[in-house]
Amino acid sequence: MDLGRIILEDILMDVRGQVAAVTGMPPDRVLPLARPQQRVPVLVGDMDILLRFRGFRSQYPDHRDRHDLRLVHRLEVIVRTRYERDSVDKDTLWLIDPAKGNIPAWRKILDGLQNFIPLDGQSNTTVEPLYVLDGDDGETNAADPGWGSVVLTFGCVVEEKLTLRQPGDSGWVARTI
Repeated sequence: MDLGRIILEDILMDVRGQVAAVTGMPPDRVLPLARPQQRVPVLVGDMDILLRFRGFRSQYPDHRDRHDLRLVHRLEVIVRTRYERDSVDKDTLWLIDPAKGNIPAWRKILDGLQNFIPLDGQSNTTVEPLYVLDGDDGETNAADPGWGSVVLTFGCVVEEKLTLRQPGDSGWVARTI
């Protein structure tokens, strides 16, 4: 096992499996995403779950070394649920239906991903377990009538593999003040 040496593609696939398991969704309904959410077609069914990385920052901004470059990636989990299952004047089913409601879905995902440790085929993992950064309470989308969504954002710390610049480069750079 190599701590922190998992690659982003493997993280997406392991998170996809975990989200499918905790929500009861088929894995092919939990979709990795690169394009803007607005350009993703609404698929058949009452719920879609989208996964995408949305930027990163250094875990140690003052650390300018190549040896231990840890990045905190922002992993968004977007739960889109159909809200047209209610009568026109209500949002009850959209919000709280145990099987396909917005709140039960994001709570299952939060429960399944908080402190989850993604693994790849060689048991490489992230530096730290996933942890929630922020989220929203959900909203309906006027541009996409009939659907509402909620976004949960998790921190995912990965140590990037950089090549050595010269023979004998240990990666450690002395800082002079």
